[in-house]
Amino acid sequence: MVCECTTEPAGKVIGRRTGRDFHLQRCIVCGFLFVNDPCTDQGVSQAVAGSVVDGDDDSEKFVGEACESDGTVSHYEWRGVERVARHFFPNGGKWIDYGCGSGGLVGFAKAKGRFQVMGYDTGAPAERARGKGLPILCESELEQHAGTFDFATSLNVLERHPDPVSELFRIRSLLRPGGVLFFLTSNTAGAPNTLTEWPTLCPDIHVSYFNYVSIKIALARSRFEMEYPRWLPGLGDIVRYKVLRQLGIRKRSFFEKAIPIRPMARLLAKRRHWVDYTVAIAC
Repeated sequence: MVCECTTEPAGKVIGRRTGRDFHLQRCIVCGFLFVNDPCTDQGVSQAVAGSVVDGDDDSEKFVGEACESDGTVSHYEWRGVERVARHFFPNGGKWIDYGCGSGGLVGFAKAKGRFQVMGYDTGAPAERARGKGLPILCESELEQHAGTFDFATSLNVLERHPDPVSELFRIRSLLRPGGVLFFLTSNTAGAPNTLTEWPTLCPDIHVSYFNYVSIKIALARSRFEMEYPRWLPGLGDIVRYKVLRQLGIRKRSFFEKAIPIRPMARLLAKRRHWVDYTVAIAC
């Protein structure tokens, strides 16, 4: 829940991975949409999480490749996010990727050398990344870094938590006052009237869905202030990644580089509501 007001049923949808029925609820005040009966089987949840990224089909093999090589289209997202980080902190700083998965973005940003970058996540992909030498913090190490980060990223993480306000508050505790959070999450403004036709809807693993009002309330409750910057450097790369993934293109190639996405990036982002709100400042 976000504003803790009355909710109403918002329909039923069949999970694409588990095949079971999920019931949706929507807050009548802020419009926050959530799964009322999320999957609680940890084994199933982890298996589904390993096969879904941004609402698109994915595989653990691809996740592993993305962590080890810039030959995948994930390179565009990482490059875009690193450009956003440089926009806010041109001289570098301390950066945490909260919910880093296999650590692809951490490895990419670390190689660039501008930031002291770390990741945080739980589960097997994070353990493997830690075993390969990437600076991935574990649960017990978070507290010693409280209030020390300048920049935090949370990419497609909030929708996976039934209590996203608590996750945001935890991220806030890691940032110094004035620190910047750059986040990407689902936006119901881009959903059709019939929710079951929305490709982003994946109730097996994505249990929280925001709109403009609900994310603003969630950020305020967790001691963030939403910022409204103009088109940021790097957003074009992030949009390119999203388009290519929706087209089913996973590998960078001469063919995909010839696809003229850049001239249409802002229009695509506006129509799909991909980056309507992405930045918050720690109060």
